[in-house]
Amino acid sequence: MSHTRRLISCLDPHKAVISQPEIDAMDRKLLLYSEHTFGYSKTKWPSLLGEEVFARKSKVAVDADEMTGLAVNRLLKPRGQGSFTADQPFEYTVLNPYSFSKHELAPLPVNFWEAPFLKGGVSVIGPGGEQVPFQVDQSARGWNVFVPAQIKPRETARYRLISDRTHEQSDWTPGNFYELAWTPERGITSFKDQETGHQLLNPERGGLGCPVYQIFPDAD
Repeated sequence: MSHTRRLISCLDPHKAVISQPEIDAMDRKLLLYSEHTFGYSKTKWPSLLGEEVFARKSKVAVDADEMTGLAVNRLLKPRGQGSFTADQPFEYTVLNPYSFSKHELAPLPVNFWEAPFLKGGVSVIGPGGEQVPFQVDQSARGWNVFVPAQIKPRETARYRLISDRTHEQSDWTPGNFYELAWTPERGITSFKDQETGHQLLNPERGGLGCPVYQIFPDAD
């Protein structure tokens, strides 16, 4: 919810769409939800009051989530977000709402009923009309086609999925971006970018996720 609330400020910094009274109402709900007395003072002892406090605080969170979610939808609609349909075009706008550049993997969703299109083979066309590398991974409602996106502050980038029989997958299995090595003693000792071969871990340091033990003399 707090992440969604921050998006509202990024997408509508001058409050041209979401008014100040609406913002204040969201913030009141979020502040009340995050206030420290979320539960009853003795939650391990069942009581009607404890259940009431928990239920009402949960309702405040639900209200805040609904208000912020609807506000973001109002802000995205003029930016091209369409209504949900069964035959959505495979065209995507990736938006960076922040005041700093973003370089990360952007998911392009494909619904489960669109499996024949995806498994028939696709290519991804990037903002400049060029083919871009991608990786497919399953999601709750189908698949996400992940593409590396580097977008300047508050700008957008357009991507398209097109049929490409050269990438046909009869039994699709996900590819890999990284190669990891692990030992029981040191944890993850190697974290390598498969595309570039770049090693992301310092081999002279402890492994990623390796326990660090501190011993204090004369302590119990």
